[in-house]
Amino acid sequence: MSESKFDHLTEEQLDTLYAQYMAGEKVAKLLENWAIDLSPSMFIRAFPAKACDNLACPYCQVSMFQRRRSRQPYQWRNEPAFCKRCQHLQHFAERYRETPVCNCPPCLVIREQARRQHEADQRERVLAACAQASHPPVRLAILGIRLKLYLMALLDTCLDWREGTLRRVTALRGDACLTPTPELDALLIRELHEAHVLLADPMSPLSAFEDGPTPVPHLDKVRWQLNIALGDAERAVATQVYRALHNELSCGPLPAWRETLAEAIETLAVEEVYSFLQARCDEHDMPLHPWKKSREVIGELVKTRPVCQLWALVTTAVNNAVTYASRAGISKTQASNTLPNNLLRYEQRATEEQWRFKHWNRNSTRRPRSALSKVLHGLLLKHADHGTERPLAVYLQALPGAVEHGCPACGSLLVHVQARPEELVINCKDCIARSVLPGTD
Repeated sequence: MSESKFDHLTEEQLDTLYAQYMAGEKVAKLLENWAIDLSPSMFIRAFPAKACDNLACPYCQVSMFQRRRSRQPYQWRNEPAFCKRCQHLQHFAERYRETPVCNCPPCLVIREQARRQHEADQRERVLAACAQASHPPVRLAILGIRLKLYLMALLDTCLDWREGTLRRVTALRGDACLTPTPELDALLIRELHEAHVLLADPMSPLSAFEDGPTPVPHLDKVRWQLNIALGDAERAVATQVYRALHNELSCGPLPAWRETLAEAIETLAVEEVYSFLQARCDEHDMPLHPWKKSREVIGELVKTRPVCQLWALVTTAVNNAVTYASRAGISKTQASNTLPNNLLRYEQRATEEQWRFKHWNRNSTRRPRSALSKVLHGLLLKHADHGTERPLAVYLQALPGAVEHGCPACGSLLVHVQARPEELVINCKDCIARSVLPGTD
């Protein structure tokens, strides 16, 4: 745009010319009458900006200018005022749904200073919150077996041996994973954090904390500090805790851990199957809509069949759901709703027709093995099949302190036995029967 075409006109003449333009005069006639050598299409673009009497640049303290509006109906807004020295823009908020941001050099400097000040204030709040939330080291000996398994899995996956620090779970690469599912990852870290085994590192990135007066750490983004003591009251180094835990768990399970280990084995089996179901759905771009019911169904199926056989049933169910969506002309979301019932139906058919699952194992499915599985089935229980190729009852029966009693009603070994002085109470987890037998000395 060139404003030099209007240099021969005074300010009053420019106002008169603009009034004639807004009144509807043809641009070509105006250019001829006012002796302006310009293309009609460039008339309003090249028209000199008008000084704003009551608006000065906050940085240069000089009057700002504003270009004039076109008479076209689509020109519904005013042009922003601008400074000819620093190019600062003053937008009019009432004309926009959202006020644009000026990117002139002075505004960029001010915003950068405000950002740094906000980060400094937020860092002070984080340091104060972490100082208030600090706790004395927790002795490793008083931790339960559940927390020891969780801590060992976390160290096995996230421990940086060179730096002696813990990496974030979200920073894992390749097939490395803490547990089979993100939900179990969050539960593991939350329990360790609530037990004060893990403390948030106050020097973590500010994005790892909620931005507010009370910064709360995001469990999946913050860096963690290990808060464990071995023999004395001093906080131990992460590598020392790893070696102590490894030596303890490698000695095998104790009878007092039976119930906790049984629950951990069952939970891990459910998560193994559910993660496989989610992975198969993702391969076919199928959203797993009935996730809650799917978990419930898998929780029932793991009590009767090994994990590897359930992987085969999941593969059949997902493939048939994709075929059903293609042939019936329905969405994949609607087809995914059939997965829970189909899993139950295929399990019943497999039992009646005696399906063979000879070649199904972790190697055939190329499933990555989680750190929790390595610690539980590998380091502690010494299972060569990684807890996937035998029924759940077999693993429970092999635990130390296993009861020799079964359910009198259905014969299941998935029972909880409560020994009393004069009687023996057997609660079956399969048929939900409660049996009372005479006590034995």
